[in-house]
Amino acid sequence: MNSDEVSSCEYQKFKDDFDKYVSGNLRTSKEAEYMQTHEDEEAILTEKLENLRELIASSKHMVVYTGAGVSTECGLPDYRGKDGVWTKRAKGEKYDKFDVNNVSTGFTHKWIAEGVKEGRVKHVISTNVDNLHVKSGLVRKENLSELHGNLFIGECRGCGKEFKLPNPLQLDDTTRLEHTITPPIPCSVCSEPLCDNVVSFHSTFEDVPSMEAIHDAAWVQCIKADLLLVLGSSLSVPSACDLIDTTHEKGGKVVIVNRQRTPKDRFAVMNVFADCADVVRQLPW
Repeated sequence: MNSDEVSSCEYQKFKDDFDKYVSGNLRTSKEAEYMQTHEDEEAILTEKLENLRELIASSKHMVVYTGAGVSTECGLPDYRGKDGVWTKRAKGEKYDKFDVNNVSTGFTHKWIAEGVKEGRVKHVISTNVDNLHVKSGLVRKENLSELHGNLFIGECRGCGKEFKLPNPLQLDDTTRLEHTITPPIPCSVCSEPLCDNVVSFHSTFEDVPSMEAIHDAAWVQCIKADLLLVLGSSLSVPSACDLIDTTHEKGGKVVIVNRQRTPKDRFAVMNVFADCADVVRQLPW
């Protein structure tokens, strides 16, 4: 079997496994309640927000964890919502591809960035690759841990340098598997071709070496957190979602703001069923 045939077999296995993952991870057949959208009644929401404001006021080390739900107000789709990318894919429906190049930050991104600036939010952990937290003023690897990478970053596996790209990477199923950038971009330091740092299904730390340090930094922050505020995440993708367990085990409080239930709800002291932007507009600073 030649190299092209091996690559083709690897790709087909990746595609088959990914389709199986999408279908299973959505829990469409066994746990349909995770697919249902919820919305707190006004009186209940008011009470929850008052409790959340008290938790924020008393927190000494607040960490914010974000998912696709913080970017829907910017026009980007989520993954497991009613019209999410994976939801449609699992149903065999077509979904529109989206361009993150000209997307502006939303109110939620700005609220988080202001909290970091004022020292109220000690760190931000995100599974988003859309670069919007960076656009809002956060600094990668300083006050932001991007667990799944960034579409605007190319990194060199030769010398370890990373570079900001002028345009977002356009990833297809093949480049997601191989982490290649097309057309190739040479490293300005050692001339090796740059790779993307996007963690997709089937990716491991071996595939994206830089992500191990990012994950470890996020893990340390979850140990320190006395309050972990989750915004717009279904908390369905290991090992990113398992960080919530860490905060709970270390005695920190977890609050989840999401329109759907999550597999980590049992660790939360409060679930707020509302849009992220609607919630943070009523929170301090």
